[in-house]
Amino acid sequence: MILPPNEVFDLYRAVQDDGYGDTEDDDSGPLYAGIRGVLSYKTRTVMDPVTRTPQQVAFYFCLFPQGSDVRNDDRLRARSTGDWFNVSGTNPLPSYGFPNDVSISLTKAGG
Repeated sequence: MILPPNEVFDLYRAVQDDGYGDTEDDDSGPLYAGIRGVLSYKTRTVMDPVTRTPQQVAFYFCLFPQGSDVRNDDRLRARSTGDWFNVSGTNPLPSYGFPNDVSISLTKAGG
C-alpha cells in the first residue's frame, strides 16, 4: 500500500435467520479483524429536487492491501469511530511497479 493506513477495520460477512424466514446481518463476530486501510471521503452539495434546499452528501471509499478478501455486501466497522459501512463495489487497482491495492466503494450505514 503506497498511502499510509489511517484506519483499522473489522470485516463482517455472515448472515443469520431472524426466526421468521428472513436473513439478517450477523454482527456477532468479524470474519477478518484488524485490517489496516486508507479511508477517505469527498463531499458535495446537491439540491433536493422537491424542496430546492441544498443538502450535503458524502461519498466514501477505502483502499485495502493487495489480496484482501472483500466482496460486495460485506460490512466494515471502523475501530476508531465505530462507524459501519456497507461495501457497494470492489476493484483491484492497476499496478505500476507496486503491489496493487483494492479500491472499495462504501456506503455509510451507521455509527
